[in-house]
Amino acid sequence: MKTALQLFLFGCVFSLTALQCQIKTETTTSQQAKVAADVLQSRANKNKKSSPVWYILAGGPSTGKTSVLSELEKRGYAVKQEAATAFILQELAQGVAEPWLNPEFQLNISLRHAEHEREALAEKKEIVFFDRGPVDSLSHVLISHQPENQTIINLVDNGLSNGQYHSKVFFFEDLSFHVQTEVRYEGLAEAQRLTEKFRKDYESLGFEIIVVPAGSIEARADFILSHIAPVVVKTASGLSYTVLKKPNAHAAAPKRGGLAQVHYTGWLADASGQPLLNKKFDSSVDRNQPFVFYVGVGMVIPGWDEGVLGMKVGEERRFVIPPHLAYGAQGAGNVIPPNATLVFDVTLLNVS
Repeated sequence: MKTALQLFLFGCVFSLTALQCQIKTETTTSQQAKVAADVLQSRANKNKKSSPVWYILAGGPSTGKTSVLSELEKRGYAVKQEAATAFILQELAQGVAEPWLNPEFQLNISLRHAEHEREALAEKKEIVFFDRGPVDSLSHVLISHQPENQTIINLVDNGLSNGQYHSKVFFFEDLSFHVQTEVRYEGLAEAQRLTEKFRKDYESLGFEIIVVPAGSIEARADFILSHIAPVVVKTASGLSYTVLKKPNAHAAAPKRGGLAQVHYTGWLADASGQPLLNKKFDSSVDRNQPFVFYVGVGMVIPGWDEGVLGMKVGEERRFVIPPHLAYGAQGAGNVIPPNATLVFDVTLLNVS
């Protein structure tokens, strides 16, 4: 008979009482698939309502996750480093040799990961990338035949139940080599075994596995970003925006009353706020002539003033601007009709 923990990783639905699930050992593959699909849909529905959205970078040791995570951070995204690495370095610094041999090692990792989750909730970033997810400690427990730990189970259940983790998991393809370090203690065979275990466990829980192919750090970061859904932010005024391209984390931001140089393209919007591509009314890009204006002083429509003030140099955003933040009931000549919602793609080129 499988244990509750094994059943959990075998494919049972998780919820607030997930780890008390009653899937029988004779559960068929088709039943498992339906369970996984239900979990996937449930989590996807939660993601539509929840912000921020958390993405997991998964895979075995020596697959390049840490380097790609650093690249994503350089591009302005919020990241959380691997809990195990941070904990091992802390223990080694305190003179604890081989901390992974401690029977409570995986519990400590789960506690550290839960701490990272609390930090991410408090920081309220739109998108957060995690180096490994909450499931990994359970995978380690199973593969090493350790006894169940209810605290780990509860921590994982809480992490997966909050609706922040996206249903897509980015699983890093093996780079065909393995280097042991002071914090990467597994040998090649163990690393390969873990890689396979992680993948099976995430699949059994209904996550969609997106394989990140081997390649340069930049190419792998580009691949990940091409597979994430842009987050739509709606402000108190009614302005909506989506970040299409992240700026460098240290890029300059405009100040109220200062000059901003931008490129933009504007369209009329349909009823859902999507651009009507045959209704483009203006584009500095087409003219190859950037637009310069004073920010936040009423020189442009209110939606632009608000939207551009929140940007950084190098950033590209799509604004969906309702009529009261655009040209209102009067419209603008023969180009923009009354009560029109507008869509602008804006790139901030420079500020002064």
